[in-house]
Amino acid sequence: MQEVDGELKSIDCECMKIRRSVWAIEKSGLKDQISKMTFDNYIAVEDWQKICLEKAKLFEKGWAYFGGQSGAGKTHLCTAIVGKLIRQGIQTKYMLWRDDSTKLKANVNEPEYESLIGEYKKAELLYIDDFFKTQKDKPVTQADINLAFEIINYRDNNPQSITIISSELMTEQLIEIDEATAGRIIKRSKGFIFDIKRDRARNYRLKGDGII
Repeated sequence: MQEVDGELKSIDCECMKIRRSVWAIEKSGLKDQISKMTFDNYIAVEDWQKICLEKAKLFEKGWAYFGGQSGAGKTHLCTAIVGKLIRQGIQTKYMLWRDDSTKLKANVNEPEYESLIGEYKKAELLYIDDFFKTQKDKPVTQADINLAFEIINYRDNNPQSITIISSELMTEQLIEIDEATAGRIIKRSKGFIFDIKRDRARNYRLKGDGII
């Protein structure tokens, strides 16, 4: 309790902020990833991996965009950043694009839509995983673009927002889909854009299976 304007009010301590973030991560299903996907256990052998790792370690606040080759460790580095920020008390909202965008689009004409999308728009830190990933790799629809723009534009207008995005799309592909959304992401992610060139040899999921 703390006295504010002559009244006793309940004030969250820093540990409570962290607990709430951890609860949110547990609810999202990211709990195991945060314990496993850290900077310390990211294996960087090739030069491009070392560059990505060292650059990711420097991220403190702002926006970051990880795009390109599937299986190249984008989610690992994003999750390592998120884990670091959660431990600093940053409240986090996780968005698995394909699943959560489907739910939001299904409720776009419902009364609860503003409340649902508000969780993503107003989060202190929003982590979007697999941005613009569609069911069975179908083309990105206008409804997807409208939803993405609504969230990204709102957060772009908030200078304090922290936004981390992973996607199989490189920034040039993102521009082709929607220049307005891409432009805002690129502008805000300046200095922390990771475009990983498509090369199956960089897909470490396949190496783990003994395919490469």
